[in-house]
Amino acid sequence: MSDDPSRKTALARVGSTLVGKWHVDRLLDVGGMAAVFVATHRNGKRVAIKLLHAEFAQNEDVRARFLREGYVANKVGHPGAVEVLDDDTLDDGGVFLVMELLEGESLDARLRRAGVLTPVECFFLADRLLDVLAAAHQKQIVHRDIKPANVFITQAGEIKLLDFGLARVREATVDAKTRDGIVLGTAAYMPPEQARAKTDLVDARSDLWAVGALMFTALSNHYVHDAPTAIDRMVATMKRPARSVTTVVPTLPAAAVQVIDTALRFEKDQRYPNAGAMQLETRRVFAELARAQGPMVQMTAAATRVGVIERAPAESSPLARSLAVALDGLDASLESLAIEVAIESEPPPVSQRPTMADPVAVAALVANEPKAAPAPRPTTAVKAPVAPPRPRPTTKK
Repeated sequence: MSDDPSRKTALARVGSTLVGKWHVDRLLDVGGMAAVFVATHRNGKRVAIKLLHAEFAQNEDVRARFLREGYVANKVGHPGAVEVLDDDTLDDGGVFLVMELLEGESLDARLRRAGVLTPVECFFLADRLLDVLAAAHQKQIVHRDIKPANVFITQAGEIKLLDFGLARVREATVDAKTRDGIVLGTAAYMPPEQARAKTDLVDARSDLWAVGALMFTALSNHYVHDAPTAIDRMVATMKRPARSVTTVVPTLPAAAVQVIDTALRFEKDQRYPNAGAMQLETRRVFAELARAQGPMVQMTAAATRVGVIERAPAESSPLARSLAVALDGLDASLESLAIEVAIESEPPPVSQRPTMADPVAVAALVANEPKAAPAPRPTTAVKAPVAPPRPRPTTKK
């Protein structure tokens, strides 16, 4: 809005130079905590700059959390996480991050401009998102704010996950509220445990619920819980299980429905155990959908491979071209992912299992053990009472 003071302040920055080297070319967006600009370094490199709003820059804790966003994004170590190149401080105490500049549009903008995604587009996009999340979760990073506005589709058809600023790094302490005192996250894509402010229960499976909610909306133009306000949606999420996606997309194939409905289970233990497991099922469905779509996908893939994208069908988008290329080598990628998921799901080796002194851990281990012939237990696992060993004979020299 034109009377938004944060936007007015941000617009006043356009044309200025930050710390003597970053020329602010134009304003991209204004969020709740920061403004994002296109800027050019004095050496000609174009970047995005995210500048913390002045009212937050005076708070040392908020400044530290804002800068942590950059460190967390880089820690993910995946090309689908936006790279943060630098950070700096202005003379007035303001802080900013320097990030790679993305050319394209957010999923939110794509949905508002062109309507819902096709199932094949949706499942391709979800596969790419889950690839980023698998890398983040391996490093104990939970995003906690997955939504269409934080998913970016580049002109090359790459999928980027933005804004790890709300991510939970388990070894770090993060403030649990935003400037308005609302639990961190976005109501329509917030899992039940997060909506109830149970921050200690938020984990990787919470992100999977959000991915399921994003897929639900991208396919149907409906939220998981339709309600008049964001608060009403949050309350519904806290109290009610998600409805099946078939209630809004009745023609969706059963395998696709299963993926989304499983991700949206009310209880975490009923969702996919990790991002890799959900990605494997998502990729299988994508393969089925893409092959069924047939000539359009094959034609676009061929045009992309030979570098004549302009000869591809006019309706093909960067996302469509990217998913078409993904069909090449799809069988091999499915096999490789299945192996990775199987390895991740295997029980730990004996040397890493809990000792018999931890009965709770042992009970959990036994409950989750695959039904197969048990491996021989090490002789030290359970010790029967025996007499003390005799002293070992010494050797006289």
